[in-house]
Amino acid sequence: NWGVLEAIYLIIVFAVGFTITMAIIPYLIKIMKRRGHIGIDIHKNLKTEVAESGGISIVIGSSFTSIFLIIFFPSFFNEILIFVLTVVLSGLIGYIDDRIKLRSRYKLILTIFTGTLIFLANYFGFIKIESPTIPFLGQLRLTIIYPILAPIIVTVFANTVNMLEGYNGEGSGTSIIALCSLFVCSILWDSAEGVLFTVIALAILIPFYLFNKFPAKIFPGDVGTLSIGALFAGIALFGSLEAAVFCALLIHIFNSFYVLYSVKGFFESSEI
Repeated sequence: NWGVLEAIYLIIVFAVGFTITMAIIPYLIKIMKRRGHIGIDIHKNLKTEVAESGGISIVIGSSFTSIFLIIFFPSFFNEILIFVLTVVLSGLIGYIDDRIKLRSRYKLILTIFTGTLIFLANYFGFIKIESPTIPFLGQLRLTIIYPILAPIIVTVFANTVNMLEGYNGEGSGTSIIALCSLFVCSILWDSAEGVLFTVIALAILIPFYLFNKFPAKIFPGDVGTLSIGALFAGIALFGSLEAAVFCALLIHIFNSFYVLYSVKGFFESSEI
């Protein structure tokens, strides 16, 4: 039951997130190149050196944008705090992986740990995770079991998005398309948390895409792909949009099954 004032707040939050992320990325590119954190863009004829770990801007952008979201929507303080902490922790694991190349099994375990934050927050009553709602079936009665599955859900979404990052702007671009559909679903299904968190995600991913599309000036790295996956997991869990998120990420999901079938298991690209 939001009105014009809340819509204005959302526009301000979006503008703040967009501006902050847009301002951070050029400096991040310089810092990453100066420190030698670069990757070779095989899709350019000259095999250009491109700054890596650009997903740091996604983590920073979501953190600062969340502050304004809390100011304008204080009643959602608990949900916003746990949401952004989950994104930050996922990004931290991704950054560690970018630097020392964790084995796939260790990365899976660590991403489960980030989802444990949501489980604990729900267990101690800091937030309330509702049972999933399925179209035509309604809300399922999984009051006890579903919150326990939160760490697995975060892990699945984080690694699913992580697997779809082959071409310039592929991961960020497809994620923006998915988020636009989720924003509409959030409005139609009257999901306040879904609206809030899709606005955050779009505000930081759109400017990132502008630097990540061909010819890419920056790569997301695992810090970016894992944090994007955590954004989707948060939207699904907090907004009760599990079915919508699943449908929105079908491209990512099919790609994951194809990759797993092709390599017969979980491997890092460096291990294949």
